Amino acid sequence: MSRRRRARPVPSSSGRETSGTVDPGATRSRYSATLEVTDPDGLSDAATASVTVTNVKPKATFVAPGTAPRNTAFVISLTSPNDPSPEDTEAGFTYRFDCGSGFAARTSSTSRQCPGEFSLGQVRVRDKIRDKDNAVTTYRKYVQIVSN
Repeated sequence: MSRRRRARPVPSSSGRETSGTVDPGATRSRYSATLEVTDPDGLSDAATASVTVTNVKPKATFVAPGTAPRNTAFVISLTSPNDPSPEDTEAGFTYRFDCGSGFAARTSSTSRQCPGEFSLGQVRVRDKIRDKDNAVTTYRKYVQIVSN
């Protein structure tokens, strides 16, 4: 179920307001903005424009080993998390890790230890970073499991 919130009107000196909707978790929200200009003689004109605001997904550096010995645990992590929005960065991020068998529950930890219970060959590992607006970036790498 998607919740939509009405954007908070911003009054101008003429009493006109901007309007629009905000969809939490959406990557874009559309607004209508009106600008009214009045000269010293009292003549005025107004123009309305549609504005689309994009929620940029957070980013991080995905760290995973290229190889790991069989029956030896290894760590995957996301480092240097960031978002162009200071509010999103200040609120922090949540993470989900997949050591090859599906994503684990969401966590505030930036790393996870993967068990070494793999057969020889490649294991796909993935990480997700999510911001407070539910924008998500997913990273994936392959770890080559080698004999000891």
